[in-house]
Amino acid sequence: MLNEQGTSLECIDDLSHMVANLFKHEYAEDPLFNTFITACGQVSKKLKQTILACLAPPKVSTKARFMNLHRLVEWADKLLKHVPQNQAEDAPMLAKLRASLDQLPECEPFIKRFLRDAKSMLACQKILKQEGLNLATYAQCQKLIEVMPASSSIRIGFTDWAKSQLEIANRLGLNQTGLPISTDVLESLFGVGKRLGMGQVKDADRIAFHLPALCGTLTKQDAQDVVDITVAKHKEVIGCVDSLSKQRRDVLPNPGSLETLANNPGRRHLVLIPDTESWSEPPAQSISVSDLPAISAKFPNAPLSDFGTFCFSSLKKLFDALPLGGGWLQGAKSWGKT
Repeated sequence: MLNEQGTSLECIDDLSHMVANLFKHEYAEDPLFNTFITACGQVSKKLKQTILACLAPPKVSTKARFMNLHRLVEWADKLLKHVPQNQAEDAPMLAKLRASLDQLPECEPFIKRFLRDAKSMLACQKILKQEGLNLATYAQCQKLIEVMPASSSIRIGFTDWAKSQLEIANRLGLNQTGLPISTDVLESLFGVGKRLGMGQVKDADRIAFHLPALCGTLTKQDAQDVVDITVAKHKEVIGCVDSLSKQRRDVLPNPGSLETLANNPGRRHLVLIPDTESWSEPPAQSISVSDLPAISAKFPNAPLSDFGTFCFSSLKKLFDALPLGGGWLQGAKSWGKT
């Protein structure tokens, strides 16, 4: 959207998602992968609600399986170590465990190879998320991935990603300080926003209203400001924005009312990315909730469009608290303005 407006910006690829995609490309078509996933499910069924329930596998989301698949593989590796290969007679608990393993022992080559790659990538992620990507941390990661074969698609893909991100760091002047290459902080913030007070319907507008309240350091005055907000003022700010819950109540039970969704002249959404024409420098001080009506009035053609500046001002406090302070903030600032 910003590129269409003629705004140039740097696109930084998130580290965690990039690594997950590399593992998906490398292992999703592995003949033993589906066998391993199926075996884990069978083992889980056989162990739960038994005396061996403490050995059941951890839950891994199927929507983002390769983000956390290493947890499942690590579990399988530990579990198989409880089962000796050559033993004449098993004790009762060991016999029960062995009978519950399904095809898991046949997946041991897959487990060993996956862990070899996962351990080095997890170590790289720990370094890069704490210190950022620069020439020094890149050199550390190169040593860690030497355990992988030179032909490994994960090793090649990670090296290509790091080189491209170092070029961005150089253009932003962060090749020595460290380029922030993880969205974990922002994802955590939005995750909390989705859980608090949203109900079953995940309303993006209402989530956006919650986010600034979760950022920065709160004071007693902030609490008092919230108490002093009247119902009328609340409606003045919130009432101008569509509520999915209200639309659901108005439209779902009433056939023939669909067109009201498109024909509502007062329909407005919260805009977190302001129009380039209305960009301004972030305010020196945080804006309180009571200032929102004034912000909305300042930009009548872009409802609450400067709210993005407000969110960035609050997010700035989060980045200030991170290691390398200013270096991280400089990278975040270029993101915030775009």
